[in-house]
Amino acid sequence: MAGSDSGRGNWLITAIVGPIIVGLIIWFATSSNSPIHHAKAGVTGGSIEAVTVDNGTPCCTFDVKASIQGYDGQWCSSKAIIINSDTGDQGSPIDEASYQPQAGQDEGVATDTVPITAAGNYIVRFILYAPNGTEMDQRDSSQLTVNVGQ
Repeated sequence: MAGSDSGRGNWLITAIVGPIIVGLIIWFATSSNSPIHHAKAGVTGGSIEAVTVDNGTPCCTFDVKASIQGYDGQWCSSKAIIINSDTGDQGSPIDEASYQPQAGQDEGVATDTVPITAAGNYIVRFILYAPNGTEMDQRDSSQLTVNVGQ
């Protein structure tokens, strides 16, 4: 019977070849190993690795070490906020050094001057920003005591 053989062939295509084709389509669309998979965007970010108080006249200078990844050639800004340790009062953000990484992963140290003119105990918070203005990290200095006339 010719009709029965034809039905058996359609069954083989539907039951075996069909799922293989569907599996390949799913693999091409979703697998990271597929030829049509797009490369992931590069990882970007940054951190303030260390803040060292140098003091200085006028008070105060700080060495701020930053590590930045993925912003090769772009400017990443930083700001400082003076915090009175005795009262908790905070000043307005002060523009500080900008970093321009020269490699995919780069780090550098900037010497920032933060003017503190009143006697008291202070902490200075440094904030690092991505080129688009998004905050990437912040780090506080150790507490420092400023005497009048320093």
